[in-house]
Amino acid sequence: MPNNSLKNNLKRSTDLRYYIDCRDYPGEINCSVALAADSKEELLLAVVEHGTKVYGYEDTPEFREQIVKEFKEGTPPL
Repeated sequence: MPNNSLKNNLKRSTDLRYYIDCRDYPGEINCSVALAADSKEELLLAVVEHGTKVYGYEDTPEFREQIVKEFKEGTPPL
């Protein structure tokens, strides 16, 4: 269950889309996936799934908080 600060960061906005782009975080995998959603909560679920399956990250509250801090408004560049 997310803590209160994470819940506040996940509030839905009807005017924005949010994204995160793996190309912004170079590493051994050279992943080119970009994920976007209408809400931070929806994007968080997708990123956690991707991060745990592809990168082997552990799904912890700290991991989720760090991910949300990296979200950008808009849509990812092509």
